Amino acid sequence: MKNFIPFTLVIWLSMKALFSAAQPSFTPGYSYLLSPEWDKIFQTYNFSRPWQSEKLVPLQNVYSLRFAWNFPLYRARGIHVQPAIGYSRCMTSASNEGNLIRAGFQMPDVQLEFRLSPRALIKGVYRSGVLGPRFFITLTPRFVSFIPSVVDNKVPFEISEDEVYRPVTFAFNSSLGVGYHAIHIGRVILTPRLSATFFPYAELEDFASAVIGTNLTDIKNEASNVWMFNASIQFTLPAKTNNWWDTPGGSK
Repeated sequence: MKNFIPFTLVIWLSMKALFSAAQPSFTPGYSYLLSPEWDKIFQTYNFSRPWQSEKLVPLQNVYSLRFAWNFPLYRARGIHVQPAIGYSRCMTSASNEGNLIRAGFQMPDVQLEFRLSPRALIKGVYRSGVLGPRFFITLTPRFVSFIPSVVDNKVPFEISEDEVYRPVTFAFNSSLGVGYHAIHIGRVILTPRLSATFFPYAELEDFASAVIGTNLTDIKNEASNVWMFNASIQFTLPAKTNNWWDTPGGSK
């Protein structure tokens, strides 16, 4: 017990010092989803219902929101790390003669983004604010879960009586991106970002059966080489408000 109190105090002071140097942020974004294998599910749905005037468009538009904390990992070289949690949603719908069908998925995720400036890696920090050099590239491994759903006239699809279709599957992806700390407005730094995300493998369990109503043709629910092309703007609240573009220690 005598050793526990000093140990707890050290941990608390360390965490306090760590988070006092962190910069909280939130990032709304849009992504374009590219998955030919999942597209076949919707193409089959439309082909099997030629009488419907409005087609069910394949999953394409993904909207997301992410909360993160930025930590300076190595200021002298402009390297930062940013753990984050995110939520994305991708839905498509069609209405025919008063019958509305909605299909898609939700995608919670956790990620660890590494942000760095190529020039700073070679020459050290040349001019940098609390978030590092203005231009940066990002490398981001991410763990995600897919939660698909299909709703017909506000009634969720059921696998069996009283069992709503809502399976959960998991996947890994990685992203490569660029960004630029563009402007400081009040207490907020605005950072436009672009990136590409690659899934080696992803699955929407029993999605074909839920959308089409059957899967006699054995359409795949699994997809490989799934891509998402992302555009977002990050809003960051810096710890320092007097001068966001300072020059921290390190080689010039």
